[in-house]
Amino acid sequence: MRSVTLFLTSSLVVTCFLSSSSTLAQDVLDSSVAKSTASWRAGFDVVLAKPLYSSNPALTSSIQPQPQQFSIEHHEFDFDFTSSPQVWLAVETIEGFGIRTTWWQFASQSNSLSLQPANSGFGRVEHPSFGNVDISAITPTERMSADAELEAYRIDLELMRRVQFGSTELLFSGGLRFASLEQRYLAHLYSHTNTLAGAIDFQQDVRGIGPTMALATSRSLTDRWQWDAALRGSLLVGEGEELLRAGEDLDFPNPQRTDQVGYRDQLLPIADIRLGTTYALPEFGPIEPMIRGGWETSWWGDVGNSSGGPGDLGFVGFYLGFEGRF
Repeated sequence: MRSVTLFLTSSLVVTCFLSSSSTLAQDVLDSSVAKSTASWRAGFDVVLAKPLYSSNPALTSSIQPQPQQFSIEHHEFDFDFTSSPQVWLAVETIEGFGIRTTWWQFASQSNSLSLQPANSGFGRVEHPSFGNVDISAITPTERMSADAELEAYRIDLELMRRVQFGSTELLFSGGLRFASLEQRYLAHLYSHTNTLAGAIDFQQDVRGIGPTMALATSRSLTDRWQWDAALRGSLLVGEGEELLRAGEDLDFPNPQRTDQVGYRDQLLPIADIRLGTTYALPEFGPIEPMIRGGWETSWWGDVGNSSGGPGDLGFVGFYLGFEGRF
């Protein structure tokens, strides 16, 4: 039922957007054919990004060395910088009206974490809470490992209006964004014989569609060099899904297994900021090639963390790419 509701809502939003923008889009296409003055822009970026969570617990280790002393240490997942692709294609009239589509995808896996209880015999290694599931390590001969996976992508379809003020250029755009975020938490408990004794596999997906608006500006520094800045905001409406599969006492004849599925409505705000520079290379026939690079960050609000807890997610990194105008 939730999937049907999401489909109907998305269809309504898309229909409204296409209906309201059909006149402008037709003008762009008519102008392109009639005047043959439309230009195409296409590009490819390699984005080197690192995900940053407000909180993303992996494991918790505790020890009681003395009756009146208790020590707890929280361990969080750590992700490295990962390269991700971004491509876009746009057509624009000489009057500054245009249409653009953009696609970006990111996939990464955290550094694996493995812990054992203290040798004193009064230690414990625990995972985040997953209801009544408990595969904690409680003896020094046991070992617990944890991993996290993350995948995100977004697609934008928008109308543009470019305005020139001397050496400064402003680009206004607005349209639709579809975004998806998939997170996964994996934990395994191994006995003293290195036999799998417990396992947790938790996955959550968030996806949504909604309006997006952006303002970009650029200012020429020389005939070939310019600096760029862009700010974008999106508010998506969609659905979230959670799936938990767990097994306890897997090294015994009759292990306990847990399977849970949950759904929720999701409001997904996203903010993007980009600062960079562009350098125009010598023209190659009808193509105006350019290289560009800089810094960018993205904030995804209230998407939770790998283990299903509350929190926000950010992406921060650098980009280097190529753009061609023809």
